[in-house]
Amino acid sequence: TSRLIAFFPVVQALLAAACGTALAIAIYLVVEPGVNALFAERLADRSVQARLLPVHFALAIAASLVCAGVAACAAGLRAARIQPAKGLRDE
Repeated sequence: TSRLIAFFPVVQALLAAACGTALAIAIYLVVEPGVNALFAERLADRSVQARLLPVHFALAIAASLVCAGVAACAAGLRAARIQPAKGLRDE
């Protein structure tokens, strides 16, 4: 049905956004101590230079999922409007 056709790109985009965001967070968590150690040596007060709070992670995850979902909804609705016969005619 057309609902399933419209739903597929949304699920695919949300999964890609979730995986991409998780990878970005993992990379940050690995790199962050090194960045702080590198710059702390050069600063007199040894302050932390790279720090993200849990709210920053939550906002990044929410923004990624919302943007991906909205974009995929537009694509899914457009794909659902295509008549199968017209798609076969173009082949």
